[in-house]
Amino acid sequence: MSFSTQDAKRLLLPVVAMGLVILLSNIAVGYPIQHVLGGIDLAELLTYGALTYPICFLVTDTTNRLFGAADARKVVYVGFALGVALSFAFGEPRIAAASGTSPSSRPPCGICQASL
Repeated sequence: MSFSTQDAKRLLLPVVAMGLVILLSNIAVGYPIQHVLGGIDLAELLTYGALTYPICFLVTDTTNRLFGAADARKVVYVGFALGVALSFAFGEPRIAAASGTSPSSRPPCGICQASL
């Protein structure tokens, strides 16, 4: 998989968007949703990270529709690496490490793979 200068210019926005979604999700996973629904305490089950992470699917799917599957795959790989690096820099390192080493989230990560 090659990544030319032309690819870099064209895919800069989706890569940055993917990286920021990963960063936001890795930060938001530390905040449980403080709400009781039907007698179930959601704070025990759900964090805000679960609400933000699916946005990576939208980034991947939009890139796939605009530029094709090969470029969408590049966005997932580079954007995920950027997101993990940003998470180490601005988030909690243990969450960033878990995000980057989890077998289920290695690019193409679980939810992002659906549109590829």
